[in-house]
Amino acid sequence: MPLFLILKDDIFLIMPFTITDNEKLRRLNTALLIFLTFIALVFSLIVPGIGIAGAALMPVPATLLLLGGRVRDSILCAVLSIALLAILDYILAILVIAAVIAVAFNYKDTTGHDRNIMKTVSVNFGIFFAVVLLYIILFSAIHRINYISQALGTFNSYIDSLPADPLVSAYSSLAAVDREQLDLLIKQVQDMMRMMPNILPGIGIVSFALISMLNYIFSFEIFKRYRIEIRPFKSFSDWELPWYFCWGIIFGLVLLLIPSTGGSIDRLIDIISYNLLIIFGAIYLVLGISVLTGLFKRLKLSLLWRVVIFAVLGFFTGFAVILIPIMGLIDIWANFRRLKRI
Repeated sequence: MPLFLILKDDIFLIMPFTITDNEKLRRLNTALLIFLTFIALVFSLIVPGIGIAGAALMPVPATLLLLGGRVRDSILCAVLSIALLAILDYILAILVIAAVIAVAFNYKDTTGHDRNIMKTVSVNFGIFFAVVLLYIILFSAIHRINYISQALGTFNSYIDSLPADPLVSAYSSLAAVDREQLDLLIKQVQDMMRMMPNILPGIGIVSFALISMLNYIFSFEIFKRYRIEIRPFKSFSDWELPWYFCWGIIFGLVLLLIPSTGGSIDRLIDIISYNLLIIFGAIYLVLGISVLTGLFKRLKLSLLWRVVIFAVLGFFTGFAVILIPIMGLIDIWANFRRLKRI
């Protein structure tokens, strides 16, 4: 059962809250979990990129309370920890609270029925995806605007005004580049930024999938400390995919290589191909890293050599993001790790 921390004689003690009827200790437990949820929320909002770890951790405290039979405290934890988000956007705050509670009940159902990992992760993915979709719909309906059109319009206006941005002028004076070079650089940046809305679906799907996976991993590691059992992932070095997943990346490459006809359909084909390559490229990037760690394990490489190899790959990032997914793709047939497959 879930535990709580109490401070006694300058040392932290861990005790099961079910052993005592002390209401003060129960409230301390709830307050601590509310604070942890709030910290996860702040981390997810202010830290670019790795802030998704905060989003993945956010539902865990409320889930612990729910699995401990404290339904009211679980809901209070979700509401009170996220309520301050309403200052920035009350629609988003309501949806995030609902998502945290929904994820908690998903894990309650998982522990009650011993569900498989992918079903639990898929439900969580659907919850996170629904938050974004519902936010767009509700924001558009309440404010009587087209959220997507307005966001794209604002984004494009910013791109067009980029040459006049004070930061660009400051960079120009500091870097001592001539105007022609600066204009060329600005145009390249503008072209890249105009491409971003086209690949947002792929980036969003990858992000939601990563949050869902991290949430399950965090939940498993924390739950087992409280003797709450959910199914564990296989060792990362043994991860694999069914062979037919390769069709996603193949289809994306085929669409990308289709000759341009000059029609409006070309842009749609390009968008579909880019998003497929982002989604399945990310999948095979993870699988490729799994293959590498499996090879390290099989060859019994020391930790130092593993760090050196990953550091070299990190230094040549452009090369690594192509090589590693290819390794993951080839492993379907080559079976570098000599895994037992049916």
